[in-house]
Amino acid sequence: MRNLLLLSNSRMPGLGYLEHAQEAIRDALCGARRIVLIPYASVTIAWDSTAKNVRLGLQALQDEGVEITAIHHFKDPIAALAECDAILVNGGNTFNLLHHLRRKE
Repeated sequence: MRNLLLLSNSRMPGLGYLEHAQEAIRDALCGARRIVLIPYASVTIAWDSTAKNVRLGLQALQDEGVEITAIHHFKDPIAALAECDAILVNGGNTFNLLHHLRRKE
């Protein structure tokens, strides 16, 4: 089974980063434990900072045993994608995302 969850925002007034989407993300993961984050859409925030924000926003999932690792930390990103349970792509600039994906081919 493959799930796709698309969010149009990571913040809602009065809530923390991804807080409003916790249950939807949990449901879409269907028990996935190893998540690869692709932070390439970030333009003004460094990839490591983006990954830190995502991990902090999804701390409750990590407390349940979910591991979130940014793709640029893998020696073999293709293998990481093949072996992970889920892929998470952050928002930002789609052109920047595509640019970096093409560079990594």
